[in-house]
Amino acid sequence: MSKPGDDLRASLEQVRAYWDGRAQSDLPDLEKLEWWHPHLQRVRYEAFLLDHDLEGRSVLDLGCGLGHFYEHLRDRGIDVEYVGYDLSPAMIEHCRARFPDQRFECGDFLSFRPRSRFDYSVAFGIHSIYVPNAQAILEQVTRHQFALTRVAAHVDVLTDRHVMLDSHLQTWSAEKVLALALSITPHVALHHDCLPTEFSVTLYRAPIYRSRFATRRTYDFE
Repeated sequence: MSKPGDDLRASLEQVRAYWDGRAQSDLPDLEKLEWWHPHLQRVRYEAFLLDHDLEGRSVLDLGCGLGHFYEHLRDRGIDVEYVGYDLSPAMIEHCRARFPDQRFECGDFLSFRPRSRFDYSVAFGIHSIYVPNAQAILEQVTRHQFALTRVAAHVDVLTDRHVMLDSHLQTWSAEKVLALALSITPHVALHHDCLPTEFSVTLYRAPIYRSRFATRRTYDFE
């Protein structure tokens, strides 16, 4: 009989193999990510940046894919201390070729133990492939993501309110993901108003009014 941890690792291996296959295909870069139309990609990034000032901050891009979030920040002139992390070695190989001066790491995120926490972490679409134990993966990854974050952890997923998605994609209930987020921190924002196919939750270390209206000099999130 397999142990729960073995089942989880098998599901993560399935995810890794899927994205390695996409990365090694002959498809154009954005098509390797399937549903990531360039305009929609910019919308989801800008929706996050509308509420969060990343200038001069450290940012962990979890499931960084081909490094498009870093590219978006660079093109917007937002200077960050960036780290991209992905389960797929093939994706990371592409990232390092595209952005040789940036830091990209590969591995099982649940085993990732950086020397210090990041100000922000983002996970755009990493929980979008249907695999067994998807709920356990979402919960464990989100808890670890928040543990590595000083200010806020942002998670973007596909919504089960949209019925025209392919069967191999994983959709989520906003109510259940919100409940998970609230079990981690009481300071949570949910946005289901950006794109019809997805929603996001942002988990904060402190009430948002303190980060919106206090200066960085007068308030420390530690």
